[in-house]
Parts: sequence; structure tokens; C-alpha cells
Amino acid sequence: MLENSSSGLNYLRSPAHENTPIWNILPSYQMYQSTFSKSIRPSSEDLRVNPPAYEGSSSSRTVEGYFPMVPDRIPESALESVPRSIPIRSQPYTSWETSILGNTHKLKRVEDFDPKAADSLKVTIQMTKNICERGEKPTLLDSQYLEYKQGDSLSGFITIENTSNKAIPFDMFFVVLEGKSCALGEHVDPKNPLLFYKFLNMFDYNASWTPAFFNGDEFDEDHMDPIDNTVLRLPMEKYFEPKVKYKRFFNFVLPEKLLDCACEVHNLSKHCELIPTFGLARDQFLKRLKETRTVKQPSQNNVAPTGVVGILDSNIKDLSFPGTSISYSVEARIVGRSSDYVKTPQTLEPEDAEFIILNESSLYFRVIPKERLSIEYDKSFLERESKRTLKSLKLRVENKIELGKQKLGRGGSSESNGHVELPKYKYSNNSNTNNTNASPKSEFDYEALYPLRKKQLTTVKVVGIVSISTPVTDYIITYCPPRKFREVMGGVSATATIPVNIPITLMMSVGDKKSFKPPEIKAIRADLVAVTFRTQKYPIPIEITNDLIFQNKPDCKDNLDIYVAHPFRRYRKELANLENSLGSDFSLEPQLVMDVKALSNLTSKYNSLRIDDVAYKTRRGWLLRGNSSENDSYCLVPNFQSCIVGRSYYISISVKLSNNEVYIIKVPLTIQNH
Repeated sequence: MLENSSSGLNYLRSPAHENTPIWNILPSYQMYQSTFSKSIRPSSEDLRVNPPAYEGSSSSRTVEGYFPMVPDRIPESALESVPRSIPIRSQPYTSWETSILGNTHKLKRVEDFDPKAADSLKVTIQMTKNICERGEKPTLLDSQYLEYKQGDSLSGFITIENTSNKAIPFDMFFVVLEGKSCALGEHVDPKNPLLFYKFLNMFDYNASWTPAFFNGDEFDEDHMDPIDNTVLRLPMEKYFEPKVKYKRFFNFVLPEKLLDCACEVHNLSKHCELIPTFGLARDQFLKRLKETRTVKQPSQNNVAPTGVVGILDSNIKDLSFPGTSISYSVEARIVGRSSDYVKTPQTLEPEDAEFIILNESSLYFRVIPKERLSIEYDKSFLERESKRTLKSLKLRVENKIELGKQKLGRGGSSESNGHVELPKYKYSNNSNTNNTNASPKSEFDYEALYPLRKKQLTTVKVVGIVSISTPVTDYIITYCPPRKFREVMGGVSATATIPVNIPITLMMSVGDKKSFKPPEIKAIRADLVAVTFRTQKYPIPIEITNDLIFQNKPDCKDNLDIYVAHPFRRYRKELANLENSLGSDFSLEPQLVMDVKALSNLTSKYNSLRIDDVAYKTRRGWLLRGNSSENDSYCLVPNFQSCIVGRSYYISISVKLSNNEVYIIKVPLTIQNH
């Protein structure tokens, strides 16, 4: 028996509506059906019909609700798109991969059916300083000169104007904030890129068309904004009235991190972090190109270049791969049915109808997230987990190869030499970094060993070994925005030069010390190396650690291609040979095959930037001091990794001695936004 106590009543009482978390509120059936669950192919929809009941029924007919039953096996075609040969009524359920919101980049445009209709709808997006309110004049912002991070609010308004003399039907109008990764191949149709992934999707119910009212709109009589006489309510009948201009307010807040489904297959921590804007998106380039062509240019001779040359010249140089980009944008899209715009709709079968883009507008903005993962969690633990993931993947592959060889009757251990070696450090007592920009992590050193050569009359003789080393330390510098952003953003330093102090120990071991005269330092050079890596098709199944980018091996190529791509190419070749030899007796999990292919085709590039103002002095070794960037023309985005592309940095220090030998040591560098 429950006691009639104050504490007991409070425990059973529902919370006040203003305290109810938004994620505990399900949208109405009609709202759900008109947004997230709408398939890429049209179906009959009548909002006048009551939604299905949620209670149980004695009827054997199954009613689909919010969570339709998922079949035991999902057709592979659903992972790409919905084939035209499959009517919408035969599809088992609507997943993200087959929804409108997940496939807008594949939809045709209205000009493919009715070129005149394309000019009848005008859609614009404008960013504002604060959340828009009816009757209040907003302060406009130019988003192309601002950078945003987690927790920042993006507000503004969208206008839709029907400039024609007749009503224009539509099926959906939605406003979303999207984060997209895209990689174009050399011979790939831009509309079907080699890789395209929406890692962030935020839907604004208030700004989009839904069968519901927000913010008291149902009580407004005129639905007008007195500031500009625009109509604030979208028509429930899904017709844009002629000569009417509509306006919708939007507001988004950038999340602290991505959802776990951003890396659903591998569940890697770094792949679920917010990633920076990177490269130049194709759609953004075309949008800027269109703007430069529509704006009248001055007639003077000494003007900045326009068109393609001008856009590329003004583009932020972040050393991305050509055709590879990470972009963020607010998107406003109007979607209609092709049957409303085909000249002879009676010849169009219902299953052949399709959704098309009537018009859309994109507002791109830069995101430079602040570091979160390594601050909230132990960095050494994260690195151990990353190495454990790679080791587990290697073990699975090698076990498959071993099993295949046993089936062939050869047995024995795997003959693959494709193991990924971890760095080997030499112990050193020199742990005094004397560096305010770094925090010592351990007593171990990064070390590179070189032969010490001595020139004789006609030959060069190896007389000893040279060791160049530096303590394993976290060197962290603060991200600096491009100059044109610093001029707009207040409180940001106007200089991109950040000093970094690195202690270097140079030791020589020789057989005959009496006859040996140590060479003197002739010059020291430092380069900041930006390492960019990208998958060719499948998501990267591991987190790239520093020991996979370089291992300070002077006698061979020292890069990601050697330590990751080459070994997994050998794995891939061995698996293919075993599969060809054993046929159906040698089964491979599809995910394992994709992981091996992803790493075997991993592409990387190393861009070296000369560090200016390098200075050194002798004090228990040599101390390096230099500025962190070559000049202000490059934008060094913070370190990041995603399922498609990633960026890391290190400093390469070259010491040239009087014997003309050059000795190089590499040190990891982290760039963070605070």
C-alpha cells in the first residue's frame, strides 16, 4: 500500500511541461509521416484521413506506426537508393538511406521537367546576430567571415517568394543544418561522387512545413511580419500563393559531438567528434561562381580576379585533397512531385512518379570545433584503445589467412610480412624540456639513428653512429583563423606566429675517439608537415595514431603509406588468392573485406611548410625555437579524424653538420581550438 506522503506524491507526479525534456516528446503521426519517414519515392498521402490507432487490435492486419517492423534481411539496393522498378508500396520500411532527407543530393530538379517553373520560386537564407522575432528588425551577419564551434547558435530567416501569377504546388519544405563529407574521383560524375556522407543532420520543425503550429501561430490573425509585410505561416494546403512572399525563422545550436551513428560500424571515438570545415565543397564553389557572375563587376583594370580564378584565389588554403571537402550549411529546400510538372502526366504511372527539387538555397558557414575528447578523457588511454583496434583487425585478418592456408594443406604461420610496427624509443635521462608550451609525458625519447661517415681520399668510411633524439612530449599550439576572419572576429590575435621550443640531444658514438674530431653545427632547419589522409571508398576502420604517420626511420620511406597501406595491400592480395583457390570453402565477412580494402587504398599526402625565424642555442644539447607557420596564406585547421578524411601534423627538424651530413628528427604537433 502506497503511503499518502508528500514525497510519494511527488514521485508519482508528472513533471511540469516546461521541465519535460524535448527528447521525451514524440512528434505526431502526421508530422512524422511528412518529414523523417517520407520515402524518396512518392506515395499517396491524404492529411484528411485520421492516423492509425496505436492500441492493439484483433485484426490480423499490421498497422505501421513510428517504429515499423524491420525485415530479417535488408536488400543491398536499399543501401544505395530505391530502384525505380520497385514500387513504394512493396518496400518493407523507410530507412534513412531511402528517405528524402538522406537523398536530396540525388533528386532531379524542376528545370529538367519545366524550365519556366524554376524561375517562379525564389528562396533566400540570411544569417542574423540574434534569434529572429516578429516585429523586430534583425541585425544581419555575413556568415562567410565567421567561424563557429560547439554550443554556438546559428539564427536567421528564410524567404520564399512565388513571383508567378498562379499557385505553385509543393510536397515538402524543410530547413536542415547539414554536415557533409564529399570526395570526387577523377572520372566520376559530380552528381554521384566517389564518397558522399552526411555526418550531421539537424531538422528545424519550427522553420519547416509540418502539419502543426509553433509559437502560437495558430492564434495570429494576419500571420504577417510588419517589418517587411511577409507572411509567417506556410500554407497548410501546400500551395504557394501567387505574388506572396513567405518568411520562416530558424535557429540551430551546434552539438558538442556527433551521434554515435556517425561511426555506427566501427564506433571510433575520434570519428564521432565534430570535425572542422575542410576544402571547398563543389556546391559552395558553384554558388559563389553564380554570385560573381550575377553581380556587376567594376570596369577598372586593376581589380581582383573574378569568376573561377577569383574564387580559387580567395579560397582558404588548408592543404586539403582536390575535390575533397567537409562542409556545413543551412539548407532550405522545396520538394514537389514530378507529376505536377510533367507536360503529359497521364502517361506517368504511379510507381514512376518521383520527388524533385523545386528550388533550394544553401548558406555555408565555417566550423572550427574546440578540442573535447583529449580534455575529458585520458589521452594515453585513447591511444592505447586506438592501437588495440588496429591490433585486433590485424589479428582477425591473419587468422583468416592462416585458416585459408590450412585448408590448402600448407599450414604453418602466415607468410605475410604486413605487420604494422610500433615505434621503438630509446631511454634517455634527459627529461628536462625547459618548454612552457609542452608537458612531459614520459621518460622515453623520439630517436633516429644514423651512420657517422668520414670522408677519406677516395672513399667514405663509417666510423660510428649518430643519435638524434628529443623527449616524447605533447607540443600543442592554438589554432589561428585566416587573416580575413581575424579582421572580422573580435578578440583574436592578429598574428599566427606561436613559438615552440624543442630540446634536441645529438650524440655520437665512434670506435676511435682519439683520432675523431666531432663535426660542428652548420645549420638547423625546421618544417611543419601537414599530413592529410583519405579513404578511397570504404570508411576508415581505425584511428590513425602518430606512430603510423612516422617512426623516425632514416633508412626507408617513413610515412603512412609504408606503415598502413602497403601491409594491408599484401593482406588483400593474400585473401584474394585464397578466395580464388578455395572458392566457397573460404568465406570472408563483408565488413572485414571492406576494412582491408579501406586501409589498402588509404591515400595520404605530406605538405611541408618552412618554419621561419628558427633559432638555436647550446645548453645540454641544442634548443630549437621557431614560429609555427610558414606564412599567413595557409589555414592550419585543428587535428581531426573522420570516417573519410583526417589531418595530423608534425615538426621535422634537420640538423646539418660541418661534414655536410643532415640528421632529421620528427616530433608530433597538435593544433587545437580553445
